Amino acid sequence: MKKIKLIFLFFFCLGFVACKMYTVKKYHLERNFNFKDRQSFLNYLNKKNLFDEHQLLYLDSASYLSFYLEKLQQDSSVIYQGCYLNDSICINRSRFLSENTSCMGRIQKEVAANLSLTTFPDSILVKVKNISSYTLRYLKDDAIFNISAYQKKIKLFLVYTYATGTYYDSLYKDILAINKLNNSNADIFIICIDPLHTLN
Repeated sequence: MKKIKLIFLFFFCLGFVACKMYTVKKYHLERNFNFKDRQSFLNYLNKKNLFDEHQLLYLDSASYLSFYLEKLQQDSSVIYQGCYLNDSICINRSRFLSENTSCMGRIQKEVAANLSLTTFPDSILVKVKNISSYTLRYLKDDAIFNISAYQKKIKLFLVYTYATGTYYDSLYKDILAINKLNNSNADIFIICIDPLHTLN
């Protein structure tokens, strides 16, 4: 009986390792960020043809660590950062998404539900740390991002990192398509969380 359990455990571990290796290879996961400058990274993203250049933001050196600790680790955010109505008010994250913030299906449902809203009762809103307290810059020209310059009801922030490879590409496409179906109710921004502030 012990031998059977050991054999089962061996094949289970072997299957798990093989599955992980397959996933890493298929989606190009766990890649090292080794771009020589920000323009090279922008060129890479343009070739992927997922986002428009005006949507791409990055964090400056003074904001990088605080954003990572306060917005990513504290909120357990993976891709979805939030739907903001202004600099400090956003739509509260549902319990359904909070239970698994990396699940593509849950993120997509959350975004679809938020973008379909026409009214925003206080019961679904939450006050958060101002997004302007972090210096976000446009990747295309290094200009400082100002959320107040955008007039659409919702400003949707998603996160992108090179290390996730192509794993979430279909989710980004789906979210952009959902926004078009909702008559572009939102301005969508992609915060690149790779260390772009270290590059020229």
